[in-house]
Amino acid sequence: MNEIAVFSGSAHPDLAAEICAHLQVPLLPSAVHRFANDCLEVQLQANCRERDVFLIQPLVAPVQEHLVELLLMLDAARGASAQRTTVVMPHYAYARSDKKDAPRISIGGRLVADLMTTAGASRVLTMALHAPQVLRGELPATSALFGPEAAGLVASCAPIIRSMRAVHAPSVPGLVEMKFSP
Repeated sequence: MNEIAVFSGSAHPDLAAEICAHLQVPLLPSAVHRFANDCLEVQLQANCRERDVFLIQPLVAPVQEHLVELLLMLDAARGASAQRTTVVMPHYAYARSDKKDAPRISIGGRLVADLMTTAGASRVLTMALHAPQVLRGELPATSALFGPEAAGLVASCAPIIRSMRAVHAPSVPGLVEMKFSP
């Protein structure tokens, strides 16, 4: 098995740190520099050559900025000769844009997948997609917690969920109906 390299974008570095702590692997450094004209430059500050690279970057507000940062990270990993690059994107912001339901609109979910492929993504790991076809095409994807198969895992997390004030589902089909005893 190839050695892995895990980097975090600026969207949620605490999540990346928790994932790395759980996996007992180091979170490798990266740097984002903003130029005077508001353009970004990203540098992965550790060796990626012939390694399986994981980039952790949920698409949360500001979505477009985090998306561009992710695309730059993908390009940097490809330029650094990563063997394979997996995007870990717990929140896929364009997942609801999965079909053309009106004339003259774009299918944003597919476009974002195409952009990630072009930038160098080998695979995407995400959660609770609105519909699996959003990532169809050339980019292999794993959607964790998609649909009814999530019920067992969610039920096993009942003590944690009980303590929460709200649970978010991307859409009505994404909800898993559960009853908890008081």
